[in-house]
Amino acid sequence: WAKAAPGIELSVEHERIMLDVVVFHGRAVDALELYNSLRQSGAVLSSRTYAGLIQACASAGRLEKSLEILHHMREAGNTPNVASYNIAISACARTGDLITALQMFAALQAAGLRPCSKTYNGLVHVSAKARDPATAEEVIRSMRAAGIAPDVYSYTSLVQAHSKAGNLAKAIGVLQSGILPNVATFNSLLNACAEAGSLEKALEVVEKMQAMGLAADLLTYTSLIKVYSKANDLEKALGVLEAIQRDGISPNVDTYNSLIGACASTASLAEAKGLLEAMREAGIKPDLYTYNSLINVCTKARSLKKARKVFGDIQEAGLVPDVTTYNSLINACVKTGDLQAAEEVFLDMQEAGVQADHFTYTSLIGACAAQRDSLRAEQIFFNMHVAGVEPNEFTYNSFIHACAEAGDFARALEVFEHMQQVRIKASDVTYAIVINACGKTNDAVKAEEVFVDMQKAGLQPNDDVCKGMIDLYAETGNLAKAETLLCDMQIAGFRVSESTHNLLINAWAKEGDHVSTNDRLQTGMKRTAWKIAS
Repeated sequence: WAKAAPGIELSVEHERIMLDVVVFHGRAVDALELYNSLRQSGAVLSSRTYAGLIQACASAGRLEKSLEILHHMREAGNTPNVASYNIAISACARTGDLITALQMFAALQAAGLRPCSKTYNGLVHVSAKARDPATAEEVIRSMRAAGIAPDVYSYTSLVQAHSKAGNLAKAIGVLQSGILPNVATFNSLLNACAEAGSLEKALEVVEKMQAMGLAADLLTYTSLIKVYSKANDLEKALGVLEAIQRDGISPNVDTYNSLIGACASTASLAEAKGLLEAMREAGIKPDLYTYNSLINVCTKARSLKKARKVFGDIQEAGLVPDVTTYNSLINACVKTGDLQAAEEVFLDMQEAGVQADHFTYTSLIGACAAQRDSLRAEQIFFNMHVAGVEPNEFTYNSFIHACAEAGDFARALEVFEHMQQVRIKASDVTYAIVINACGKTNDAVKAEEVFVDMQKAGLQPNDDVCKGMIDLYAETGNLAKAETLLCDMQIAGFRVSESTHNLLINAWAKEGDHVSTNDRLQTGMKRTAWKIAS
């Protein structure tokens, strides 16, 4: 206002005072404008002003500008203190930029400054954001070596690091470090349980939290909603919302987003819409994540029309669809069997300048499998390579499946071999798809070869693999092999489904042999067990 007002000439001192004011209020854009003006006039700034600028830029998510100001500070002969470096390190957490954080830590030490607990905790936090628990643990060891005892914040960040790396056991194991956890620690553990889909462990965490007399906060409840969502228990998730309201806590956008996401498990479109209305009535503005979750619910409900309607609502709300939005809409097209619509959305995505990812291409290839169009799948796979997007296991699974569904079994095996050549690890799902492809050509020799490779890779055959092998043996008249396979799998502790048993029973019946297959299996298991004992 002062700069824009006519007839008012601001002195350097006025600008310096104004800079301190806007920095205090975290107004990064205004602060940078004043800062540039002061730099041009050669004004000398205090360490406090520099630190405030670094903080304002960091809070606004402008890491590069924070580092630039830190550099200017050193150039001006104003040596940054530990607090300035701590701010810069913490700013790296927003993007999980662990390399820059470690560089800042090295610069701090090179300047002869001694890191404090906040410095180390900042590094552990950045390591967690970077999904690097090994570095987080190394920082904590360095912290101890420097004579600084890790605190609850250190260990809470370590829990987050293991959680984001997908290691629930290690996340829970952090509690055995002798720390006194706080609500944030338990919330991080609940998030780890949600990521791992472990309802049992989550309830144990809640029980331990209650035993310590810690009151749940909104984040606790929201994390619990996510756990129930992963467990496909919408009723319990909605029950958590009731508990939030009973405790007099106001739900936020993340709470409602988690609940709407939970509706996808049961394709409860009406419930999702009700939550959206409740959200608006509470004065909470839906964000892009809200709408993306709604599209997923529409997809589960097999309603492409309603998914398109939600996509339109995004634009009406003034929001810009991102890659997740387009992927969700493409997935809705694929699930309803409309490959043409999926490709039209893909073209719209490109025109909007949104970069497709591996999920985009994998979904499109999956649609080709449903249409039994391996040539189109091949073209999409090639386009993916041209676009510089790396295929993953799921992409290859979809491509192999598309070839198999189109009857191009030779190509399916070629794609599988290429997957191994580029060192993308095949899963039990991959092997099941390949074995089923072998089954369609009655190629028992190749199927057995793939089955052996699977075991060599240390993978436990799943029920689909078992079914595929038994079906193939039945078709090629090798029922004795099928029976032996089933016995071996049961002895190994693998739980064979009833449908797999029935597959073998029906195969024997077709051969005119009505002897109870269960009797055969029991005899076979005893024989194999005796061989093991011998």
